[in-house]
Amino acid sequence: MTTPDTSFSSRRSGRQTRANLDAEHKAMMSSVAIHAASNISPYRWPVENLEKATDSSARTFDEEQDLWMVQEQVGAFLSITSFKRKYPDMIRRRIDGEEAKWLLENGMVTEYLIGLGLWAIKAVDVHELMQFDYPEKYEDFLLSLAEKEKRNYDDKTRQYRKNLMAFKRKM
Repeated sequence: MTTPDTSFSSRRSGRQTRANLDAEHKAMMSSVAIHAASNISPYRWPVENLEKATDSSARTFDEEQDLWMVQEQVGAFLSITSFKRKYPDMIRRRIDGEEAKWLLENGMVTEYLIGLGLWAIKAVDVHELMQFDYPEKYEDFLLSLAEKEKRNYDDKTRQYRKNLMAFKRKM
């Protein structure tokens, strides 16, 4: 019969150290590939008009106030380990089940991210934060948003042409 090892190193090996947790967190962040600006999608919530919900182009100041972003995606893009600790005064709210389901269905988040628990932050605050604290990343982010708008416009144009051709065939 062997006696159990009760040394400090043996007892400690069963617990997660801060360094191990940080390493796991960094590995998780890179493994789900959420560092790209293209993964950050502004959206409207609550969804009153489903067509407008994924339209991130705000035309007025009031419309801009209705846009949200997923804090975890923004933090990953900016390489911020603890977003809430670094920016405690930023307005945030917990993303509930219905909203998480909608984000998943629209391809804005993964099931893995939902399992971690998500927070929403105001898009206006994110723009301001990036503009002043991360200007080089803000440029990448703006280019990504412009590319999404272009793809959205191209998709709508294709759909319009398709509908127009169908209409002309009926005549």
